[in-house]
Amino acid sequence: MTVYAAALNFRGSLEALGDLNAEPYKGPPKAPVLYIKPPNTLSVSGAPIRVPKGVSKLKMGGTLGWVVGKGWVVANDISIPHSSYFRPAIKERCRDGFLVLSPIFFRGADVDADIRITVNEKTTVASTRDLIRPVTKLIEEISEFLTLGLGDILLSGEPPNAPLAGVGDRVWVQIDDVAIENVLEPE
Repeated sequence: MTVYAAALNFRGSLEALGDLNAEPYKGPPKAPVLYIKPPNTLSVSGAPIRVPKGVSKLKMGGTLGWVVGKGWVVANDISIPHSSYFRPAIKERCRDGFLVLSPIFFRGADVDADIRITVNEKTTVASTRDLIRPVTKLIEEISEFLTLGLGDILLSGEPPNAPLAGVGDRVWVQIDDVAIENVLEPE
């Protein structure tokens, strides 16, 4: 199983970068921008999210994931905040436990739903309607150069204005009636 994630796939996330014709990007992406979440990042609802030493806040990238041949998952694609997508953010995205996944649930081909990310009592809402490439379109474009295998996971993207959370905060990510919940603890 490999977990692929789309970066800059929400309209607001791409717009937040500003002038994409300037250095270093030299233009908006013409194809999906992908990164991989390795197996060490996988975690489950209820497990603590460890905040690395020297880091005050983590970005809670609640999103929708497609498990190839099986169904959907709610995901929290956690990262240390970073501002550039020009170079791979391995150190910021690939820490132990930085990808929380729900059990698989079933829906139609493209889920048209709200993603609710709650840190303590404050909720941020994103919508899959704001994806530049819905999951079926992502699969179509990725399949031109990559074979997705049974059980591989494709994350639809980190929503714009993903909230930050620190030690002691409780985080929920919910799509429809499926939710994951974790507490942030020091490393």
